[in-house]
Amino acid sequence: MLEPRAETSAVDEARRRTEALTRIIVRPIASPTGLGLFGLAAATLVLSGLQLGWVENAEGNKVGLILIAFPFLAQLLASIWSTLARDGVATTGMGVLAATWLSVGLVLLSSGPGEKSDALGLLLLLSGTAMLLTGLVASLSKLAIAAVFVTAALRFALSASTS
Repeated sequence: MLEPRAETSAVDEARRRTEALTRIIVRPIASPTGLGLFGLAAATLVLSGLQLGWVENAEGNKVGLILIAFPFLAQLLASIWSTLARDGVATTGMGVLAATWLSVGLVLLSSGPGEKSDALGLLLLLSGTAMLLTGLVASLSKLAIAAVFVTAALRFALSASTS
């Protein structure tokens, strides 16, 4: 049975109005992972320099400030932008790294030169576990990022044993 012409016109008009009102806008966001990885490199270099004696223990406060000023901010921004880009792996990894560097920086600022912290050691164990799990998830699709996250997990575990 054929629809009457008026009914077909009404359906067409309703469809046209719906299409005129409906707008889907997608904003492409570049991957912020590079920024986060530069933050990780900076944090690792500066903190390793302190731990290996390349930087004097008396400069621990300055290392703490650097960890807050650059790696924390870079990875926080990378985590936020990764969320907007709907990249759960990068969001989690960069978020854990940002919070870890902020914590390490604050502990260094509030501690004396060469002072150890059991509380920081526990946090580093947790961060290492979180990064390992995130790295394992990343290995399903992003092998290079997975390798970086697993290496960061190992670094946190080793730092935890000396904190």
